[in-house]
Amino acid sequence: MGHYNHAEYKDALVKRTFATFYTQFTERSFYKSMKDTRRPEDLVLIFYSSATKEIQKAKQDDSWKWLVDSHVALFVRLIQHCLKEGGWNSSYPELVTRMNNLETKLLRNEQNLTDNAGPSSSATSQAQQPMVPLSYNVNDMPLVKVVSTYFSVPLSTCQSIIDQYRSIWTERAALQDLKAYNSNLSLNTHRTLKRDDFGSDEAFEAWKKAEGPEISKLIAHVIQSNPMELAKSVAPVTGVRASVIQPGSPYGPPSPYRASMMLDGYGYGAEQSGDGEGGSEDFDSPYTFIPSDPRQYYRAILLKCLSYDFNDPELPPPDTSGEGPIKIMSKSSTDLLTELSSRWRLPLPSRMTLFLDCIRELYHEQQINLITLDTAFLFFKENTDPNWPDWPIQDQNIQRHLLGILHDDLLREMYEILQHAYDKKAVPHGRVLYILDCHILSDPLFSAPDISEFVVHLKQGLIEKSMDAYNLLLHDIPDDAEQMDPIHVHDTADNLVKLTEKIQTRFKEPIMG
Repeated sequence: MGHYNHAEYKDALVKRTFATFYTQFTERSFYKSMKDTRRPEDLVLIFYSSATKEIQKAKQDDSWKWLVDSHVALFVRLIQHCLKEGGWNSSYPELVTRMNNLETKLLRNEQNLTDNAGPSSSATSQAQQPMVPLSYNVNDMPLVKVVSTYFSVPLSTCQSIIDQYRSIWTERAALQDLKAYNSNLSLNTHRTLKRDDFGSDEAFEAWKKAEGPEISKLIAHVIQSNPMELAKSVAPVTGVRASVIQPGSPYGPPSPYRASMMLDGYGYGAEQSGDGEGGSEDFDSPYTFIPSDPRQYYRAILLKCLSYDFNDPELPPPDTSGEGPIKIMSKSSTDLLTELSSRWRLPLPSRMTLFLDCIRELYHEQQINLITLDTAFLFFKENTDPNWPDWPIQDQNIQRHLLGILHDDLLREMYEILQHAYDKKAVPHGRVLYILDCHILSDPLFSAPDISEFVVHLKQGLIEKSMDAYNLLLHDIPDDAEQMDPIHVHDTADNLVKLTEKIQTRFKEPIMG
């Protein structure tokens, strides 16, 4: 239909494969099956089948094989685009990772997706494509507008800052950051997470292994932003996939899809200098775009996003219906935080424990209620790796700390709620118990403290409130015994029985044991 206006989707053969797939997709039996299972693998497989049949008709040589992979990669990319546009990336991180990995594998030949001549001509093809000029106008920067709104900084001020530092905040500086980060990762320095940050060798190695492909994608995105300029600062490293570029061969702008080649075949190690020449480079120097303490910067911005969203009257309250993924933040906040966490290399456990810690702070300051707290816990569980021994130690400690504070705050709220136990319209206490039982006490990182002193204090408070309620029932009985009538005794006893029955109905089960 032409709604997704990207060049690679305008190729005639691409349109034909998508049209053939669409015909099969809308076939009644398949569509019904897809609605029931909702498995992305089924979609990819049916698209692969459609693409194979259609491309074999158009190509009589072996080029159809790599073209099929290219077209399937485009389809996978479209799925990723839909996930991002719908604001579902953070809700389904595993699916996003699987789609990213699948696209990378499909593009292992490093070809241009719409290049009919085959993988070998991708560099020439791209060199001939017109480059879209970069815009430095804040009106073309959606996330700058978000930051401007959240931090109450005029767009004109943002524009002035960007213009002032444009010579420093360059694509080359971003590439240099990634080179430095990758080198520090290999050298196990304090500029990245290191072995001591994890509880086991296995946890550290698993995190480190996952960082490679992610850095590769970021490098590809940076190169894609200004390939002609960045090509000048990238030089091959002897002995590392030297066959990628043959001596004397024309080298066009690097393809954004050849991320693995760029990472493995060029100087992203300590031996490569920032100018693409031999020599040593101080990779311990501060990054240009990564702050000195990414966790604290991220937390401060996350807290600002949450506060803004919760206080925005135009935004709907957090969805607790249970239909679909839980959304507790606006799409603008989610997009901003996703970009920051990706570029600042914050692992998922760090992002989610910092999220819950911000929620803990807002609840402590009574800026959010129990419903929002409950929803935040559900969002946390939906997006968190449950295998906590693989988390960085610092995140485990933060989780233990915030759970302890929340436990104390919830006990205080429980005490306040039960002070109204004998009121005509009592405050519901079920959600506090639910959060304590399902989100706090059940967490393997929480160590339950001795609450016997709190229980004694709670009992004493309830006794005092029950005495107040009983004395209120005696209010209509005359102080002078000679004026007392049997009806007074009857009415008081009747009211006492009614109140007792009401209390038994309100509290059918013991509280706090």
